[in-house]
Amino acid sequence: QDEMLLEKAERCANWLETHFVENHPMSFVSGGVRDTYKPRQLWTKYTADYLVQNLALYMRTQKEVYFRRAQASGKFLLQAQYHDFACKYDHDLEEWVRRGWQSFGRVVVALMAMGEVTNEQQWLDWATDWADYALTLQWGDGGFYLINDTYYNSDVAADEIRALIQMYRVTKRDKYLKAALHFADWHVERQREDGAWWLSVDRHGITVNDYVGPGDVPNIAIALLMAHQETGRARYFNAAVRALQYSLTKQATPDSGAPYLDDPNVLWGFWSWDPYYDYTLSADQSTHHVRGYWFFLDYFFSLPEDVQKQRASQRLTWEGKGAGA
Repeated sequence: QDEMLLEKAERCANWLETHFVENHPMSFVSGGVRDTYKPRQLWTKYTADYLVQNLALYMRTQKEVYFRRAQASGKFLLQAQYHDFACKYDHDLEEWVRRGWQSFGRVVVALMAMGEVTNEQQWLDWATDWADYALTLQWGDGGFYLINDTYYNSDVAADEIRALIQMYRVTKRDKYLKAALHFADWHVERQREDGAWWLSVDRHGITVNDYVGPGDVPNIAIALLMAHQETGRARYFNAAVRALQYSLTKQATPDSGAPYLDDPNVLWGFWSWDPYYDYTLSADQSTHHVRGYWFFLDYFFSLPEDVQKQRASQRLTWEGKGAGA
């Protein structure tokens, strides 16, 4: 209930609206959010995040401006849906583009949130359409290769699992849970010995580059905890614990041997690349680490006491890649 934090959140939202959101009244794609590196492109992935942010502010402040912004972004997502579930609009091409980062998870969650706030069934219907589209993207091995129908990327993994589980919880349709668990199992089977997942893998199982995005790892752990909550299967809980154990090793602590520790801005931060690629401590990545710890603690202490004791006393080993009953 700290008003200062809410004020900061509003300032962030207003800054984004000014610098990254298409809002001219003559634009057919107003409400869309620009990509940083290609500002002539508006991405559904970012737009969905912006919609959720504005709904959260509207619910806390009751200021209509945030609802209007969320509604505009929702209409952008609908235009993307009408154009074969496009992942972005390109101003230079003057058309919607289906290929690219085909992330659907954030869109599903955003449209469901609109339905919850407005109590209008049509938003849930549109979210369901996106979820059904998502099922057509899943490969037989359970994976989602969402970059140009070819590459898995750990950045667009956790949201997809969570969205499908949330859709199942609302609709009670088993197909969504089945798809979510198939993708969760894909991660359990491919988890590295240190608890991480490769940044990018192609449909043939080939690692595209030998890097990890450390912040993506605890983000995926949160999704696996949701899978455990639905099924009680130990493999998901164990994989999440291993992922968070990996996460702890990516913080620049005084004894970590990390580079640039003489810079006070580095100490206690989380590295954005493993192995080190450049001098990067991303706020986005750091947020994933911290959220992972909070979500785990919140979930762990919500479990029955006997289950807590069982999990706490269980010796997790690297053998079997966290598989279990």
